[in-house]
Amino acid sequence: MFNPDPAETVEHAWVGEGFPLGANKATVESYRRRVERSAPEKTSIEIHVVCNDERMQEEGVVEEFYGLRDLLRFDVSVHYGLTTDELADLLAEPADLLHYIGHVDACGMRCPDGHLDARTLSDVAVKAFVLNACRSYEQGEALVASGSYGGVVTLAEVANSVATDIGQTLARLLNCGFSLRVALSIVKDTIAPAYQYTTVGDGGLTLCQSESGIPVLVEVENRGDEGFEITVSGFPVPGYGIGSVQQPHIDGTDALYLTSGPLDTFELSADEVQEFLELEVLPIKNDGELYWSDEINVERL
Repeated sequence: MFNPDPAETVEHAWVGEGFPLGANKATVESYRRRVERSAPEKTSIEIHVVCNDERMQEEGVVEEFYGLRDLLRFDVSVHYGLTTDELADLLAEPADLLHYIGHVDACGMRCPDGHLDARTLSDVAVKAFVLNACRSYEQGEALVASGSYGGVVTLAEVANSVATDIGQTLARLLNCGFSLRVALSIVKDTIAPAYQYTTVGDGGLTLCQSESGIPVLVEVENRGDEGFEITVSGFPVPGYGIGSVQQPHIDGTDALYLTSGPLDTFELSADEVQEFLELEVLPIKNDGELYWSDEINVERL
């Protein structure tokens, strides 16, 4: 046992005899395992959309908002009218996200043949969930207790039209790489009744990585003849936590910014704003409303 000479590095490895203190003792075998280790599958994300309420089948269009990106393949399965046993079996199968649309009450999640109470489940393999139903908080907590990482739930009664808007918006934000917690925060800023929603478990969970690495929200203000002001905000995600830096893709911008909310405000011409909107699919805030860069152009801002 010995103390190796200090090194000004984040990590310190020692290859050789003895047991170094304060350093990683590397071996040939450990490096061989690293080379042979299979990379985790990142190109397929499995999502289940469950609609157990005929009146809310309109929200079934959330499936359209998963899988819009070219870099990742989203395997979306849509289920209607699942029985208690079918829903329990689905929750026990490994998947990245379950988006439930229906009703929840004191007895559990409503199904055609009764209620499935998540508190009776012993094993939940779904990583994340969105329980888009009234008062789904306790059911969400039970899913986390039984194995899920985290999800979005409601605290009170939610109108069907509101639930549809929120469900669709959450789907698109998660598809853009935002975490559960940040996605819901953005929704709350643009859809007033969303205050009735919250996250349980690991709110920092993400389904996928943003195309540019760090998810970005852009707020655009039209100043008439003076052009446009855009405020770019970045949000920490796994792999790019607090302390990470980013550089907006704006001509003439050389500065690096900490990824922890609003980065800076930039003055751009109409052409420059349009060019920025075409970089990737981004959520755009304008006059308190939320838009998407692939559905809006500078003339509408």
